[in-house]
Amino acid sequence: MADIALRTLDPGDLEALFDLRAHAFGGPRQSFDEDALVVPCEGTVAAYQGDRLVGTVSVIDMHQWFGGRAVSCGGVAGVTVAPDQRRRGLARALLDEAVRHMHEKGQSVSSLYPTTASLYRSLGWEVAGGWARTAIASADLPAPSGEVDWAPAAHTDPALAKVYEACAQGRDGWIVPPRRWWHAHGRRRELASRPAWSWIGRRQGQPVSAVVYHHASSERAMVDIEADLVVGADGDALGDALSFLGASGTTVDRVRTSLPPGLLRLHVEEPSRTKVVEDWPWMVRLIDLPAAITARDWPAGLTATVSLDVHSPYRGADSATAGRWVLQVADGTAQLTAGGDGTTGVTACDLARLYAGAVDPAALAAAGRLTGADDRTVSSLRAAFAGDPSSPFFF
Repeated sequence: MADIALRTLDPGDLEALFDLRAHAFGGPRQSFDEDALVVPCEGTVAAYQGDRLVGTVSVIDMHQWFGGRAVSCGGVAGVTVAPDQRRRGLARALLDEAVRHMHEKGQSVSSLYPTTASLYRSLGWEVAGGWARTAIASADLPAPSGEVDWAPAAHTDPALAKVYEACAQGRDGWIVPPRRWWHAHGRRRELASRPAWSWIGRRQGQPVSAVVYHHASSERAMVDIEADLVVGADGDALGDALSFLGASGTTVDRVRTSLPPGLLRLHVEEPSRTKVVEDWPWMVRLIDLPAAITARDWPAGLTATVSLDVHSPYRGADSATAGRWVLQVADGTAQLTAGGDGTTGVTACDLARLYAGAVDPAALAAAGRLTGADDRTVSSLRAAFAGDPSSPFFF
């Protein structure tokens, strides 16, 4: 790839960017004004063959909740390679450069939705959770509390982000995107040919519930509702958001929402009648291993020391992730220092999955993927990394 240069995206190449994405992902070509660009040009690593744009990787500067704390995260999106440049290792080179940029920005973890998990797994990402869209009969949605007053809102209303962030707080795996993301997607809805609606529910004048939705075709009624956002600042407010969508039951057969199924079961009386109609895994990667350990929260009553030997076939921008480390957890905090005897062996991918709370360490040990771990070590890791990650957020 001696003829390829990697650098940040030139602002004059936005039209080429949209052409490349349309060619890579299919569907109609989209062209938005710069105000609707989710990632600024300086957040996109671009590959150029001369003056021609032939590949991109965009990194969204966001946070993701793990262990009860929001951790700085690079959200990888828009990985594209021109058809004539594929199978030359260009995607790997772009991702390697993106990892280097994330290191420089202090982002300790990274998340993405893979089109091919094997590529990203070979570069250090691992499946940690899933995004699912669930269909619910309108009649099965909860009744309103009577305490929330609803009013239409602009798609760029900052209250949408405020309510979402309150709902996301403390939920493992949930993404907190930057305000630019909210504004850009609001602008996209305003520019789209398909109408969408945003509503804010207020309790005693304060925004506590929010929904964003559009109508979709239905097999048994006039329409179904496709909800892009259904959130509440607390449990009652979330129930009211679901109730608001269910109030259209005379014309709407089903409501489709990306709220995690486990959360939906707390609000839907007949969960056996719900149906997952679409799902997609998401993957996580540890960008800066010591920083990631320090950044998340830890069980207050746990004291543990574990010597790790982290294996990684990847030797790109963060080859320092591999090696021997000592994990020390005490008083709700943890630190990772280089050294130790490496008693417990684990791959960088499985460690990322452990970090997210997405796998039981006992299952890893039984599969031979947590080597040298005695019962005490397994119990300590289970307590340290306990979680149930999910995400309603597709980026």
